[in-house]
Amino acid sequence: MKVVLTGVDPNLYLPGYFSLSTLVAKLGGIIFCNAAGLVVGTEGAWTHLMSILTHQLLRLPFFAPLQAKPSTRLQLLAAASAVAVSSAFASPLGGVLFSIEVTATYYLISNYMKAFVGALGAAIVVQVTTTTIVQSHPSIYKIEFPSAAAPIINIPLAIPLGVFLGLLSALLIRIVRFLSDKRTAWRKSSSTVVRVLVTWVDPLCVVVLTSVLSFSPSAPYISPPDLPRFYMSANASSISNAVVDGFVPVVLLPLAITLSVPTGVGLPTFVMGAALGRVYGSLLTSALPDWNLLPQAYALIGAASMTGASTRTVSTAVIALETSASLAYMLPIFAATLVAIETSRAFATQSVYDATVNDLPYLPCLDFADDTTTADDIKEPHVIFVTRKPTLVSILVALNRMPGHDIPVVESEANRMLLGRISSRALCRVVARYYDAADLGDHRADCGLDDGECLSPTADPDMTAHKA
Repeated sequence: MKVVLTGVDPNLYLPGYFSLSTLVAKLGGIIFCNAAGLVVGTEGAWTHLMSILTHQLLRLPFFAPLQAKPSTRLQLLAAASAVAVSSAFASPLGGVLFSIEVTATYYLISNYMKAFVGALGAAIVVQVTTTTIVQSHPSIYKIEFPSAAAPIINIPLAIPLGVFLGLLSALLIRIVRFLSDKRTAWRKSSSTVVRVLVTWVDPLCVVVLTSVLSFSPSAPYISPPDLPRFYMSANASSISNAVVDGFVPVVLLPLAITLSVPTGVGLPTFVMGAALGRVYGSLLTSALPDWNLLPQAYALIGAASMTGASTRTVSTAVIALETSASLAYMLPIFAATLVAIETSRAFATQSVYDATVNDLPYLPCLDFADDTTTADDIKEPHVIFVTRKPTLVSILVALNRMPGHDIPVVESEANRMLLGRISSRALCRVVARYYDAADLGDHRADCGLDDGECLSPTADPDMTAHKA
């Protein structure tokens, strides 16, 4: 979605990204991955699914005017990302903010309303479903906190937790980057044996390893209703289980999300942070019994910090507050999340998402640096354009070189100052009008159109020209 929202044509770099077959494969893949017990999240897959549904809806005749406007189409795809995250976390406010931080480098303020309306609708559907059909609690994570604000001492105590989780997330990102590069190289290998191994044997080994580490034969099976009681005590057994839950995903998560399967990182990192935060809170409670500290509060702080540091998003703190239906520990959560993000950024420049899509032409967020490179050093001199007063030959060349694209309009061959852009359909109408006036016959072949495509020469071509 970063590539698409940047404005890059998905047909060139992501063929089949919005197809119905991809929708079926993605939906089935995320169901089977979670059913198999792989350590993966769902927000990435849901974002892709919602973008496909949005793209397919825009192809309907009723939405044809929206599909014809590239800027509006991108805004709706951005809103679809917000709907997807809100559905995954049941967090309308955090979902919108998370989708902005993860998928967009630049965001139109005018798109806020579309995103919030869609996110609110998605959150309402999730809430109604969980409270009526599933008979669950309205909040996703039911946590009992005092209604009063947390003591101020929790803020400095949360800082070391944020630093530790920031370091752990940096390690996680480096492992993900390493495995992603290796598996990408293996998939492109000239050896058939290597490609077969990475396609079939590698996922099987990951599933077996996940099963061995996640479902030990000697460990007791705990049903979901008994999980709160199982982790409620502060004995050595519960703390050791929390340590295992916190560190095992450091191994399993990079192995799973770098496979060619629908994945996400939100829920696994949330669980990692919550488990390690619970351990940290239990240790603080044992060391400072008179301070009335709550271990479950540090579990929530750790969940937001670990997810925020891994994805480089502050909105995970908002999601943690919304899903737990509590604002008592708002300040410690935000403080620990910010510290974790900056700590992780000091040792790993990319987020866990960027570590897996580095080869795609998205627009990254770059920090200020002492660099003497200018735009003139990286510009592409051989570009396709038409001048303000073009010749017929230049129009035909542009249409055949960039079919179906908007074409830049410049002042002249000598002065290539950008004036705006014009759609290829508008230029085809110009050619059609000229051919009809000069009785030159059918214009479609010269314009690079198929025999079935027909453009009316009477339409006004200026309607699709846009000034810079």
